[in-house]
Amino acid sequence: MVSGRYFDGYGNLNNWWQKGSARSFDERAQCFIDQYTQYRIGNKHINGLLTLDENIADNGGLRIAYAAYKRYLKRHHLLSITYLKHHQQQLLPGVNLTDEQLFFIGFAQTWCTKTTPEMANAALVTDTHAHPKYRVIGSLSNMPEFSKAFKCPKGSPMNPEKRCQIWLDVKR
Repeated sequence: MVSGRYFDGYGNLNNWWQKGSARSFDERAQCFIDQYTQYRIGNKHINGLLTLDENIADNGGLRIAYAAYKRYLKRHHLLSITYLKHHQQQLLPGVNLTDEQLFFIGFAQTWCTKTTPEMANAALVTDTHAHPKYRVIGSLSNMPEFSKAFKCPKGSPMNPEKRCQIWLDVKR
């Protein structure tokens, strides 16, 4: 389970985590296994254990990218699209989306793909990445900021009661 944690800062194979840290990590990792195993391609489920490392990476990467985006806006004193709309200034004519919504759409569109059912089924047993659709759904449904930006109802698939998260939030 999660191969990277067994290597120390020098790249040597070494189980260097304290037992309490490893136990806590495993409990949090199980949340991702359970979440992604519920997703289906056709009549087959994703193997949440096979895709675990990449699911954690996708979720963590999205959180870091979001924090960096918010920090960039703040540091450079940039006005958000939401602010501009509120003050009757329009940055992107015809686009009725907030800056946060555009951020999340930008993330999602990177995973746009088209594949045959045969390739999708083959990937279920060989690919350590979840199907692109679920790389998006899984990561975004774990972010309260996404649910807030799109006003997803509490308890809906994109605003679930239980969310998975390994690492603590990055300070903005």
